[in-house]
Formats: sequence, structure tokens, C-alpha cells
Amino acid sequence: MSTTPCKIVILGAGVAGLKIALSLDKKLNPMNGELILVDKNDYHQYLYHLQKVCNQHYDECEIKISLSRLLKKSKIKFMKTTVRSIDLMDRRIHTDGGSISFGILVLALGSDVNCFGVELAEKKCLILDSYSNAKRIRGMIIELFEDFKKTGMLPKIVIGGAGMTGVELAGEIADWYSPLCRTAHSQMNEKYRICYAFNEELDFLAEMDSHVLETDLTKKDITLVELTGGILPGWDEGLARKGEDKLRELGVKLSFNDGIAKISETHVHLASGNEIPYDLFVWSCGIKGKTIAMDGFKVTRGRVVVDEHCQAEGYEDVYVAGDCANVTDDEGRPQSPSAHIAMEHADVVAHNIVATIKGGKMKSYRFTRIGEIVTIGRTFAMADLFGFKFNGFLAKFMKKVVHWWYLYSIGGFGLLLRKSELEPQELPNRILEAIPHDEWIPASEIASKLGGETYEVARVIRIKLLNVDVERKPLRKKQGSPYLYRRLKRLQPVRVSVKR
Repeated sequence: MSTTPCKIVILGAGVAGLKIALSLDKKLNPMNGELILVDKNDYHQYLYHLQKVCNQHYDECEIKISLSRLLKKSKIKFMKTTVRSIDLMDRRIHTDGGSISFGILVLALGSDVNCFGVELAEKKCLILDSYSNAKRIRGMIIELFEDFKKTGMLPKIVIGGAGMTGVELAGEIADWYSPLCRTAHSQMNEKYRICYAFNEELDFLAEMDSHVLETDLTKKDITLVELTGGILPGWDEGLARKGEDKLRELGVKLSFNDGIAKISETHVHLASGNEIPYDLFVWSCGIKGKTIAMDGFKVTRGRVVVDEHCQAEGYEDVYVAGDCANVTDDEGRPQSPSAHIAMEHADVVAHNIVATIKGGKMKSYRFTRIGEIVTIGRTFAMADLFGFKFNGFLAKFMKKVVHWWYLYSIGGFGLLLRKSELEPQELPNRILEAIPHDEWIPASEIASKLGGETYEVARVIRIKLLNVDVERKPLRKKQGSPYLYRRLKRLQPVRVSVKR
């Protein structure tokens, strides 16, 4: 039992890191130790909801939450900075904001993408591993459909890896694909209608836009590539087949038993020699522990080896949780990282740190499989929970219940019943930064600059912005002067009035 305050530094505010910090904040007082939470972002991400960003509508509240709001009433000191190296001998962490000494260190930095030696083309290959990257994928999809208006060529989207991330992402994009096609088609029809109404020449539209008007709006060009013989390796075969049928129903092409050998600027080259052309490629083939967390530790399969108490092998004062830790079942078989495992790690690590400081029996971690839930699009889900396998409405509802339970575990009823995670002053600043003054700009470009979120623009395709006033009051019916506005769920609407 320690009698002097211990400096506890937690690296990473993901599922494991945040849960450990909040648990220790409740169990320890300032006389026991100082709590420091370090992360490069000032928000917590619900990583299991990232794919929702790539659908027609999404609520930012379901993707992230401000850490300042979560930690407002706690004793936790938060530092927004990037970790560069860890000096285990000197017991110091070197960051962009300086060095931090520690008495007890918790590694919960999450994961990096495992590319398995495959080189990704920088410009057109993206990775769904964070909220910022999810917005990049969304923005790129919007850009591709802007090009579609000019060329009439359907965007070709390829997703590498048919695990949970790849399957859920394919479903979300497939759901959004047809509405994007219809929107482009209707906008081109509107252009023709306006030009005819004003007796304008159509030469500048006829050659290229006619391709769009003749496009079959039911077609999609989305391909999911998987090395094994089906989606969701390790899942029940019956459920996996239902998932494949649903993906095909949504228009997703499935390529099995063929690995990715190389990705060029225009094609995905498969091990069999086949090539798939693409405009956007998203990698979701696997993950490994953060490289920065590997230095100085025993590593296997890209993750730090830990003992039964979640301590790094050979270091009693260093704990590892979440995606950084190598997890095996009772028979020694490796297990894929998940939010559930991260939560179990957090409980064990928090208990053992308190036991170290206050005195008490250490707790051992044992892997227990509860199961998983996968959503495919907005209307279909399937689950394998506690040995029960089911799909449909019940699975979709259980996915919501799991999210509600997680919200309650980190923020109590206050977070569960929240109205919005957007701070009132954030939206006006974001709009003002994205819209240049005294310039002509397409409405679609405004939406793209703001992360591709859903915006409505009153009747005009282009508006000249001279002065922008932001008012927080309910919107009324559209009037004659142009408005750019956005309706926010669970928040009083904000109107952006454009004065000429």
C-alpha cells in the first residue's frame, strides 16, 4: 500500500482509456494519486458507429462526444497532445506538448491499420479508423457524385476486407448510393428545365449531362473483397450467408477467396491476377497495436504481451488495455479486439491500480465471449449474443440497447438523456470558417467543406455571400431571399441568413 500520491498517466481516451480514467476518478481521491488523461483529440469517438457517417443522414451526437463535457465534474486532468515516445527507464512520456513523468502508466492508445505489406495509393485509398477519416470518406463520395454529373460514369467503390467494419461500411454506402444517383439525376433535370424556361442555349449541357439523364438509377458499383470464403470470418455460417444475401440485395458485389496483392492509382490487383478498377478504395482488412506503444515491450501478432493482471510482461507499473493488448482465450487462441474486450480490460486495470495504491487483492482477466451485432444498411441487422443467433428488428434494437448501455456506463443518465453533444457556439464558427465571403460558391461545395453533412439550400443553386448573420431561433417557412440552413436533431435549429 502506497502512502504518497501516485501519478497515473493514461494514454488514449478510447473505450478502454476513458473507462479506466472514469473508474479511477470515482475510486481514488487526490491524496491517493493524480490522474492525467492524454489524447490527440479533444473528443471521444464511438468507433463502432463510424460507418454511419457514410450514409445519407447521420447525427454527430451518435459518433462523438466532447471530452470536456464528459470530464467536467471529474478530478481528471486532460491533455490534448500527441505521444511521440515512451522512455521506460526514465519513466517519462515525450509528447508534442512536452514530457510527462509517471508513476503508473496505462497504455490504451488503440490501434493502427495493419496493411500486411500492401502499399496503398495515397490519394484514393482511405481507412475507416477515426471520425476525421470517416468524414474524408464521406466527402470523397460526394465529390465522386459531383463528377458523375459531368461524366455519367457511376463511381466505383471497393472495400478491402469483409470483417465487421467492411460489411457495415458496404451496407451504409449501398444505402446511400441510390439517393445520390437520384439527386444528381434530378439536379440535371432541373438545370435543363431552368435553361428552357429562360430560352438559354443547352449546348454546354447536352454533350455531358445527357449521360447522367440516361443512367440506370438502380445500378451500383460497390465491391467487397475478402481473402476467405465468405463475410464475417469466425461467425456462424448461417448468419454469414444471410448477411451475404442482404449485401447482394443492396447491390454490393462480393469477391471471395482472393487476396489483395497490390493497389495502384486506378486498380486493385488481386492475388489471382484479376483487377478491379476503382475511384475510391477503403481498407478494412485488419488492425494492430499502435506502433508507439510497442517500443520496449514484448510483442506478438502486433500487440503487447500482457499477464493475467493486464500488466505488460516485465513491467509491474505498466498496464495495457484495449486494442494494444494481445488477447487469447483459455485455449491460447488469439481474439480480435472489440469494444467489449476493451471494457473488460478497463474494469480489471482500474481494480488492480486501486489495489496497488490502497492495498488489496489483484484481479485476473479471463476472456469471455458475449457475441457481436452487425448492421447492414439502415434496416437490417444480425446478432450472435450469448449463444443465441437472430436477425431483423430484434437485432437492430439490441444494437441500440448496447449503445445506450455504453453511454450510461461513461456518463450516467445525464449523457443517456442528452439533447446534443454540439456546444452552442460550435456551429456558427464552423459555418463561418467554411463559407468564403464575397465569392460565388455552389451549395454542394459548402456541404462538402463542412464534412459532407446534410444541408438544404433554398431554391438557388449558387448564392453570393456578402454578409452572414447567425440566429438561434426556430425556422419558419422558406421566404423569397436565399437562406442556407441546417436542421439539427435534438437542438433548436440555427438559421444562417444571407444578406445582399
